[in-house]
Amino acid sequence: MKKEEYYKMFNFEDSHFWFLGKRFFIRTILDKYIPKKKLLILDLGCGTGGISVFLKKYGRVIGLEKNKIAIHLAKKRNLKIIQQDIQKPLPFSNNSFDLITILDVLYHKNIKNIDLIILIIKLF
Repeated sequence: MKKEEYYKMFNFEDSHFWFLGKRFFIRTILDKYIPKKKLLILDLGCGTGGISVFLKKYGRVIGLEKNKIAIHLAKKRNLKIIQQDIQKPLPFSNNSFDLITILDVLYHKNIKNIDLIILIIKLF
């Protein structure tokens, strides 16, 4: 994404219908299928952190993001963010997380091997 798009995302994540609607659907699924609320959550490709903040109501969230601008903005939201390309081996041991999210990521043009990413996620 272009630099200015990250700033737009950061500014609109709390009010734009797209982001609010996405959270509604995520909440509906999590409330139905994830009964406990003290999860350890990995938010892959967390962007500027809007969803990561939302996920905090379900437990502790670690964001993983490649883009430095997005990381800078996400840290303004007081989030724990690790800079990492999701197409590289993740710096965690297997079965480390209760929940892994990967929202609005797999369609990006820089994602070269979706099957590999899904395989990596299955390990956690």
